[in-house]
Amino acid sequence: LVNDELHVSQDKEEAYTLTPAQKKLCVDFLWRMKLRRKLANRLIRRLNRVAQAMDGTDVSPPAPPRYGDLRLHMDPAAVQAQSQRWAREALARMRILEAKEGKTPSSTLSAESTPKGQEPVATATP
Repeated sequence: LVNDELHVSQDKEEAYTLTPAQKKLCVDFLWRMKLRRKLANRLIRRLNRVAQAMDGTDVSPPAPPRYGDLRLHMDPAAVQAQSQRWAREALARMRILEAKEGKTPSSTLSAESTPKGQEPVATATP
């Protein structure tokens, strides 16, 4: 089958111009290629998730970031430093409460209340 609209005889000056039917055909072709690319990418992602699920890994995609949000990056050293700071603050709160109640602060601390990697601090009684 030959589409007569597509094969219109053209002069030499009009050799590089497209007829409306050719333009429509080009646009349809580009749309189909774009759709085919999207569908192929979706299929590849789905097959990749299935393969990872069969391997036993977590395949849930990360939540998309909201406008202005940064991705969460956790530095293990910063987490350790923050946990040590919270332990020191808890220890200080405990000493303040003991001082308010009129008790003398204990000069020796148990190993449980001391954070890992720190030595217990002895306080002098007034």
